[in-house]
Amino acid sequence: MQTYNRQVNANVQAYLENVHTHHPSAPATMEAFRKGLLDVMPGWSGEKTALPLVVQRLVNPNLSVTVYSPQPGIQPALLYFHGGGWVRGSVATHDWLCRNLAAQSGVAIVSVEYRLSPEHVFPAAVDDGFDALLWLRDNAVSLDIDVQRIAIGGDSSGGNISIATLLRAREAGIALAAQLLIYPPIEARFDTASYNTYAEGYHLTHQTMQRCWQAYTGQEENARHPQAAVIHNDFRGLPPALIIAAECDPLRDDGRQLATRYRQAGVPVQYSLYPGTIHAFFLMPALLPEAREAQQEAARFLRDTLQ
Repeated sequence: MQTYNRQVNANVQAYLENVHTHHPSAPATMEAFRKGLLDVMPGWSGEKTALPLVVQRLVNPNLSVTVYSPQPGIQPALLYFHGGGWVRGSVATHDWLCRNLAAQSGVAIVSVEYRLSPEHVFPAAVDDGFDALLWLRDNAVSLDIDVQRIAIGGDSSGGNISIATLLRAREAGIALAAQLLIYPPIEARFDTASYNTYAEGYHLTHQTMQRCWQAYTGQEENARHPQAAVIHNDFRGLPPALIIAAECDPLRDDGRQLATRYRQAGVPVQYSLYPGTIHAFFLMPALLPEAREAQQEAARFLRDTLQ
């Protein structure tokens, strides 16, 4: 039986023991890896919220978004990028999350179906992110979205894409209102204390992150590019941020380092660490009360920052 760090809480330990018993090894193929996330999501998420309006729109022949509107009338929006290590996940896997965030925050969620790696390596996902942002601004009136109150965010790899898209927006002179980042990876280095402590047995592994980074960046020089290794940027002038982190997660210290750099650059930031939790906990409200608390915190942040 796996021996867990004492910080892991009882609900998380029960989940990990079940995973290790019934799914003892990583999927052998990318197809199985992708299907695995879609298969587990119903058990993680629980019921999804009904909304008055959910519409899909085509940005270009290779890119679509789904807009989740919590109420009629002009409203702020969050441009959202799903997680999945840049190689899996979709609007479908995160449909329930976007519905819940929209309902809890009163903010429209615009979920981006960006291209996945390794079929489409960096910077394809960031290109899609920026294209989606430009499209959202151009179509804000028809979508009943206030163009002055657009935020950006995502979970895990989606957080990384969010930061890169935000930096492109700043270069283009586009101001955004807020950023919601849930355990984002910030560079392809694997030597932090959290990577060393939680390398194996805590859902996300050191090896999995290495493989995901390699699939996403393709070439070594891409991994060093500042729109992939996003920590290597000047962050001055970025909007207020909430960074949600899991204690027992290899990426815990990525978020902590990003928060420190934000503060040094004068960016208003809250780094919110959830004790005893693991990577992807934010997606597990049916299993973990901490996930429900974190989603409520995210919704409050959006409501308070954008309303």
